[in-house]
Formats: sequence, C-alpha cells, structure tokens
Amino acid sequence: MVHGAMTCLALAFLVILYANWILSALGKKGLNELFVPLVSRLVERRIHLFSFVAVWLLVALVIALGLSQVSLEPVPIERWGGLFLTFIIAGFAITMAIPVGVILALGRRSKLPVIHWLSMTVIELVRSVPLITVLFMAVTLLPIFLPADMEFNKLTQVLVAVCLFAGAYMAENIRGGLQAIPKGQYEAAATLGLGYLHTMVLIILPQALRMMIPNIMTSFISLLKDTTLVSIIGLFDIMLMARNIANDKDWVGMHTEPLVMISVLFFILCYSMSQYSLNLEKRLKVDR
Repeated sequence: MVHGAMTCLALAFLVILYANWILSALGKKGLNELFVPLVSRLVERRIHLFSFVAVWLLVALVIALGLSQVSLEPVPIERWGGLFLTFIIAGFAITMAIPVGVILALGRRSKLPVIHWLSMTVIELVRSVPLITVLFMAVTLLPIFLPADMEFNKLTQVLVAVCLFAGAYMAENIRGGLQAIPKGQYEAAATLGLGYLHTMVLIILPQALRMMIPNIMTSFISLLKDTTLVSIIGLFDIMLMARNIANDKDWVGMHTEPLVMISVLFFILCYSMSQYSLNLEKRLKVDR
C-alpha cells in the first residue's frame, strides 16, 4: 500500500514537471508562476522557496490521492521495456546530470587535494571511455564491489552508470561556465560577507548555468540518443523492440518501417528540446 502511494506520488510529480515544461515551452506561465504567488503573499519573502516546494508537494499529493483510487496491477521491473524504458533512463539521467555535474565541477576546483584529485579522476576516467564501456563496467564490475547480500537489478546498474557518465560530461560544461565568471563577482560576494556555499548557490552557479544553457541542452540531446545503447547489454528498450519486431514471424521483412518510425520519434524529441532551449535562451537573454 505504501509502495503504491509512493509510486503514485512520484508519477504525479512527473506529471507536474512535464506540464510545467510544456507551458514554459509555449511561452505561457508555468505552474510555479500560477500557484506560488498565492502562497508567497501570505508569507515573508525569505521563505518564498519553502512556499514553492510546499505548493508543488500539495498539488502532487492531491493528484496522487486521485491516482491511488485507480486499481492497477504492479509491473515488475524486469518487464519494463520499449519507449517507456527509454524515457525512464533518459529522464533520470537528465535529472541527475546537473546535480552530479555541479558536485564534480566544484570538487575539481576545490583547493583540498583529496577532493580535487578524486573529482578529476572520476571525470577524466569516465570521459576517456565510451558509454557502452561504462555500461558494461556497471553491469559486470559493480556487483563485485557490493556486499554478497546486496543485489541490484540491471536497470538500477544502468541508471547509476548513465548518471555518472552524464555527470562527468556536465561537470566540464559547468566548469567552463564557472571559469567565465569574472573575479569581481567573487570579490563582491566576499564584500557582502557571504560564505562559500552562499556565494556559489546565490551568485556564481546561477550565472554559470545561465551562460552554459546551449552546451547543457546539447549534452541532454546527446544523452537522449545515447540511451539506445542499453539494448546492447540486454535491456528491452525501443531499439531492441524494433529488432525483435523485424525477427518476429508475423512481421518478417519489416526491417525499415520500425527504424524509420524510431528516427521520426527521436527527431521530434530532439527538435522539441532544441526549440525549448532556444526559447529559454531568449527569455533569459543569454546572448547579452
């Protein structure tokens, strides 16, 4: 019962995220711009962020309560496949790419030798090999370093590998944005008495991420296309499904049609992400 409620809550939160993304891409007001002012007027300005989170969680909870009334049979992870699996891998990797990238980028710029060399080793090691190598390492080597009583399914191992791969590339994009920030920004933050954490979160990182929007979106698009490599290690994604369709006795000879359909689908997804990036750049005036 608890697992079903948590699943419904996660699904509702994803629905809200995608709805907000669609509204923003169309130039409309996002859900946060519609709901947050109603709450922020009742609270002090300093807890505006808490009101933002509270409203989103409240809306997600309402949707989750509605979805929990629907009786659905749970589907084992081993039976996940097709376009749904592609979206799961790409969505999770894209979501985790920026947090992992920020941690690795800040770690590489750290003055502490242990953190600096550890972050640099992870970044250079992951960026020196193709994604398929990282996937094979995650599937074959990761279980060796885990306790004997701890076992993850293949999808979890792939998610960890893809997130690490995306975070390593994102770290270099973010590090480029951090190096482009003038030194005067750091000096101004020090003058205001801000510490390292407040300086990065409130002043430096917002400017760096804003300047690196084109590179970040390019990494996201590449990551979406690279998720098709999981079919090589046995995950039943959309590419493996297309191959199985061509080998089915009822669809013998149908090799071109599934590939054309997949090409059109990926073109629509990548083109939509590209247009959203351009729209975001215009709204944030990145070129100025």
